Amino acid sequence: MRLERIIRAVYCEPWLIDARTHAAIRRLLDSKLAQSLPLPESIPASEAKGEPVPVNIAEIPIHGVIGRRLDGLEKACTGGVDLIDVEGALSAAVEDPSIAGIFLNMDSPGGTVGGVAELANYVAAAKAIKPVMAYADGMMASAAYWIGAGASVVYASSGSEVGSIGVYIPWVDESAAYAMDGLKVDLIKNKEGDFKGMGMPGTSLTTEQRANLQEAVDQIFGMFSGFVTAHRPKVKADAMRGQTFIGESARSVGLVDSITSRSRALADLVRLCNPDKKKR
Repeated sequence: MRLERIIRAVYCEPWLIDARTHAAIRRLLDSKLAQSLPLPESIPASEAKGEPVPVNIAEIPIHGVIGRRLDGLEKACTGGVDLIDVEGALSAAVEDPSIAGIFLNMDSPGGTVGGVAELANYVAAAKAIKPVMAYADGMMASAAYWIGAGASVVYASSGSEVGSIGVYIPWVDESAAYAMDGLKVDLIKNKEGDFKGMGMPGTSLTTEQRANLQEAVDQIFGMFSGFVTAHRPKVKADAMRGQTFIGESARSVGLVDSITSRSRALADLVRLCNPDKKKR
């Protein structure tokens, strides 16, 4: 993806992400654009924390901002994780007969919309074949929670933030700034094109254009909340208003099943893989 696509994604497209992280991405991008400096080529991937997993458990890290078909520039800009990579690792774990269970190690504020629903459905399908645990080790917010909600069980560490069930478009109206610079954008388009050129820098949204964007956001939220309700029926509407919950509060509203350490979560996953084995 070229820099132009990054700019459009950051400023004009729907996001399933914690607002603080999106603001940080915007500040980074604004800084680089203002200074005309190249973005770093890479950011080291997050490493799994804690003790190693049992040999028959596949650990799949989902760390950083979520996207799809990310190139090196995008990963560098956002510290991102590519859903295609995650799907490939999940598919390999499902098909590997030596793997008894799957551990989604999650520390992500969420990300863009594309591919999230599909991966969430894949996680839900995988749990019918092998136990899948989603473990929040820092943050499981927005798109990350959508993906994790389809797991067999959802666990979190005591200090993790979980939730942020919602969708938004961070639209920036630059028309006032253009006017201050003595500029006016005159958008000439066919008379039927009410939505053509929507988001052109220097223009404002019309009432119809804003309603169109609102409809898109509401549609995505309906998919998101419907998936959560189907797979996490204890989560009520009051917990799906865009807020996050920390630790025990996340468990009390049904977002997670247990608040525990990574090692104990892995031990529980091993027991799920061996249901006939008595708990010691």
